Amino acid sequence: MTIDSQCAIGGESQTTRSLQVRNSNFELLRVVSILLIIAMHAIGYAASKGELSDSNQYIRFFVGSFGNLGVGCFVLISGYFGVKYTTRKFVFISWLTTIYAILCAWANNDFSISRDCVMAITNVPRYFNWYITCYLILMALSGYINRFVGSLTKNEFKQLIMILFLFFSVLPMMVSATDTVLLKSGQCVTYFIYAYFIGRYIRLHRDIDVSKVKSVLMTLTFIAMLFTIKVVGVYVPAIDAIPVMSNNSPLVLGAVVSVFYLFKSFNFKSEIVNYISVSVLAVYLLDNLKPAIDNYFQVYTHTLSSDFVLFVIMEAVTIFLIAILIDKIRTHVFGKAENYIINEMTALLTRIMRKVVKL
Repeated sequence: MTIDSQCAIGGESQTTRSLQVRNSNFELLRVVSILLIIAMHAIGYAASKGELSDSNQYIRFFVGSFGNLGVGCFVLISGYFGVKYTTRKFVFISWLTTIYAILCAWANNDFSISRDCVMAITNVPRYFNWYITCYLILMALSGYINRFVGSLTKNEFKQLIMILFLFFSVLPMMVSATDTVLLKSGQCVTYFIYAYFIGRYIRLHRDIDVSKVKSVLMTLTFIAMLFTIKVVGVYVPAIDAIPVMSNNSPLVLGAVVSVFYLFKSFNFKSEIVNYISVSVLAVYLLDNLKPAIDNYFQVYTHTLSSDFVLFVIMEAVTIFLIAILIDKIRTHVFGKAENYIINEMTALLTRIMRKVVKL
């Protein structure tokens, strides 16, 4: 599998390789995950600008219960297939993140150049996008991580997972200590490596077939628990739902693993799904177009009405389709020029790294 399957959320443009018709189960998982994340972000953005009715608040909790699985699914896919560092892939992801950050800043400022456009140039070195930063760090460390886990026996690896599960999932949830220097509610390198280990363990020692019925029941059970705790937390202030909803929560990880096995059991090939999945990284990055697109939908004006869900769906689908369209235009119109720039940047970075190593 090449970068578009190894990368946690997306990959290089299809000009880098032919789009062979491969099994589409994990490609579909990535597409579904990014759609849920977009919908969750759309609801969160609307809620930040307008008060939600009780029914719409429940919808937010329900969508959030599914949307919180997206990041974990992406990292598990990376762990399952194994991330391999290449300088070109590192440069490509950094390049795409920067280009789309500038585009989003420009669009969100009424299509005019602003300070945000200038600051977007440094988004990667400023760790502005936590997910991309964590993935790039994971990729840089992947050679060492893969050799380490490859040297462990099955029992040693299982013990390591259990230790990490105890200190990074169970205890933080029990004592409400997710926002620490090590965890940051799962939005950190620690969580990335932890979830990556789980994906590697599944591939190396638990690459089994789980029945679809069992996977669906397990997923729905975890989702029901997440939703219930979130709702109860609204009426019982003593219950802190934030640790339960964090990426590193045992319930979230349990749901992620269940969903992963569910899609792993699928066996189908779809050129359309594979074609769309190549642009998942772009969709994730261009989700930041939400302020510009929301100027048209104004979802926040419907937070108290029954058509709130309809407007959320329309906005999420619009962001998804516009992002894919932009990415395909970039690929087909600017592909050759982009490849030239990336190749030159890769060569430059390679020379710098060689000189640094010789110091």
